[in-house]
Amino acid sequence: MTALPFDENDLMAELEQAIADLNSLATSFQMPEGDVTETDRRGVASATVTPDLAVSALSVVPTWENKIPAEELAMAIDEALGRATTRAMGIDPDADPEAAASDEPPADAPTPVTAADRAEARQTLHDVEERMLNQAAAMGRDERAAEDHIDRMVAQMESALSAAERAQAEGTLPDEPNRFYSANKMVSMASTGMSFMGTEINLNWLRGKSGTAVTQCLAEILEQAPQDQAAGFAKAFRTAFGGA
Repeated sequence: MTALPFDENDLMAELEQAIADLNSLATSFQMPEGDVTETDRRGVASATVTPDLAVSALSVVPTWENKIPAEELAMAIDEALGRATTRAMGIDPDADPEAAASDEPPADAPTPVTAADRAEARQTLHDVEERMLNQAAAMGRDERAAEDHIDRMVAQMESALSAAERAQAEGTLPDEPNRFYSANKMVSMASTGMSFMGTEINLNWLRGKSGTAVTQCLAEILEQAPQDQAAGFAKAFRTAFGGA
């Protein structure tokens, strides 16, 4: 067998420990089966998020002005949305990090490696070795194909750099979130296609308005903004952490 450019025993030990740590982390996630709804801590705003991490509803209680100042309503909406998204990802938004840390082993104590972890590590190492040998053999058989592959990679990198430079020259950044507005332009939220963030509300308009009026504006925003990337991320997240 062709010698590998690393110590296989050391790599195996690192793989076993990494897999054990990841499997241990996965057990801490409890993926919900249906939609989840969370409110901000003061009970002013609520958000509903699907298992695919899409935001399906946002609302504000009618008498919000009795609970918080107008300047804090946008933050309350963002908080409710963040809590619902966190819950939909299988993480308890109310968990106390310090309490959780006290229940964990000391940082220098590694996660115990099981037989299943070792078997998974052996399979991973085998797959990596086979892929490396196949790539080496392919390059040896066809040097021109290998050169073409490298040229394509360089071209892709140059294209990405050029796109970033153009965006910078135009005053925009790649993947900068789009901002979506309600019909009256008084409420807006930013969206990257994954979720929403950065709620903004015109304070002059907001004062004296009931939560029903704000809720209507939020519904108008949800109707226009795409969330097409959320499902793909949710699937990858659930796969990584043992969800369905």
